[in-house]
Amino acid sequence: MAATPSDWFRRTLELTRGSVVRVSLARFVLLSALALLVLGVGIRTAGRHIAEQQALEEATARAKAVGKSKSIGSALVDPGLRTGDPDSMQRVRKALRPRLDDGIFAHVVIFDADGQVLWSDVHTRIGKHVTIDPELREALHTGEVLRRTPDDEDRRPDPLGDKDNLLEVLVPLPATQGGAVVFEAYIDSDRIADERNIIAKKTVPIALIGLLLFQLAILPLAWSLARRIDRARRDQADLVTRSLRAWHEERRRLAQDLHDGVVQDLSAVSYSLPTVTAALPDTPEGSAARHTVDRMTGMLQQDLHALRTMVLDLMPTDLHEIGLATALATLADRYIDGSLDITVEVEEGLDLDEDVTGVVYRVVREGLRNVQKHARAGHARVMVSQDADTVVVLLTDDGRGLEPHEGDEGFGLRLLKAMVDDLGGALDLFSAPGGGTAMRVRVPARLPE
Repeated sequence: MAATPSDWFRRTLELTRGSVVRVSLARFVLLSALALLVLGVGIRTAGRHIAEQQALEEATARAKAVGKSKSIGSALVDPGLRTGDPDSMQRVRKALRPRLDDGIFAHVVIFDADGQVLWSDVHTRIGKHVTIDPELREALHTGEVLRRTPDDEDRRPDPLGDKDNLLEVLVPLPATQGGAVVFEAYIDSDRIADERNIIAKKTVPIALIGLLLFQLAILPLAWSLARRIDRARRDQADLVTRSLRAWHEERRRLAQDLHDGVVQDLSAVSYSLPTVTAALPDTPEGSAARHTVDRMTGMLQQDLHALRTMVLDLMPTDLHEIGLATALATLADRYIDGSLDITVEVEEGLDLDEDVTGVVYRVVREGLRNVQKHARAGHARVMVSQDADTVVVLLTDDGRGLEPHEGDEGFGLRLLKAMVDDLGGALDLFSAPGGGTAMRVRVPARLPE
């Protein structure tokens, strides 16, 4: 089965996916072809119109030149023409015969200022009268040449012969001896159309070839610019990738230092405090000191718990060993309480970079933190899926939704959005269809090497 235009266009787009060079050049070629097509139609239409006007002007000039030529002028000076003298008629016929025989004029009529036909190649018209309209009467005084096309409403309603596509050119000759006369030439519109087509065939291809040469001339410039953009994009992607990996490494190092240093030291202190409590004397002063130590022990244990949570938030040490699904489920358990239930769904077979896995974990953590802090929701749902080369994280809740007067973007969310933008992804925060809030994040599944 033959491919449809839409199939061809889709395959073309698939071929252009990749580097900026290929995409830019493909777009340049497609848009150039479209521009050439549009301009070609416009140039052809405008060219035909200009050519037609030029052909009309040439036809008018030809009639004017013949009407005011010396041969016609000397014939019209002869008073015998006005009285129907055969010799005078013959002189006019002899002067106009070449123009009539070669088809320049289809018919010729000569009439005086009263409208009486003095001569015509159609003998039955001689001696009859034509209508002198106001415009023509004015032209008899000014000598202005009139041109009336077949669709002109002012055209005289009695064209010669059986053709109704004749162009009328009226050349007033007000200074003729014996009184003003009008030299009227009828020109076949088909002849004008042929001349128009000849002119258009010569000019339109030149314009189109000029446009095509211009497009070919700027193609190397487009190629060079596309290569520069592609190189800049690769450099930016490389910088973002290295920054993200350095960021993850720094978080691991910080988490490790906190765990092996401050957390261990504070744990040792918390384990030693009961020994201090037991060594205190059983006196009023000892009881007061014991109470103080117990209170400090409780505060220390709370701070230890918060610090361990912070270390885990920085980067769970077992994220890549236990898998993203288990790590997110464990993360969700930390935010579940009596008023909030969380469901986690992770698509099987995700093919993600190690660093992208960390980004997904941070996205879910920041989202759940916002749900717990702001949403007042009873249930939240986390869904992680992969769409071709993009990983999609969708977090929804049934809480109060977005307030019109609130930006709903805390500092952590703004930092997250900036990181997602740097990766070439997108973060959208919007009201969920059934109520509540939805956050959708799309990032590349694999970072550039």
